[in-house]
Amino acid sequence: MSVDSTPGGFHGTADIEFSFDPRIEGPWTHREVSANGGRFHVAEMGQGPLVLLVHGWPQFWWTWRHQLVALAEGGFRAVAVDLRGVGGSDRTPRGYDPANMALDLTGVIRSLGASNAALVGHDWVGSSAGRRR
Repeated sequence: MSVDSTPGGFHGTADIEFSFDPRIEGPWTHREVSANGGRFHVAEMGQGPLVLLVHGWPQFWWTWRHQLVALAEGGFRAVAVDLRGVGGSDRTPRGYDPANMALDLTGVIRSLGASNAALVGHDWVGSSAGRRR
């Protein structure tokens, strides 16, 4: 068994189903939004232009906890999303390719009531996000 002290970290083996509640308390709010046929968990705070924060692998929204606060204090609406299959978002049998990720993120932006957003990605998502204009 592998143990990770990060909230929501891996606590089992590949052949054992496990789950956790990604709604870690803090100054942010949690909710789910629908996009591209799935349900996505987001943590958000602040008002202003939308900044969508997208984690890398094997992380979840918690990666962005410090940036959520800083961006909100700077006058932005900061939203950290759990990608498909991660954290509190739906675990679907397919849809994990870059084209679907682009559709997921576009749908999340629309479901948040925005027509556009500054997109910030970490790890492999960072390079993929830069190509999704």
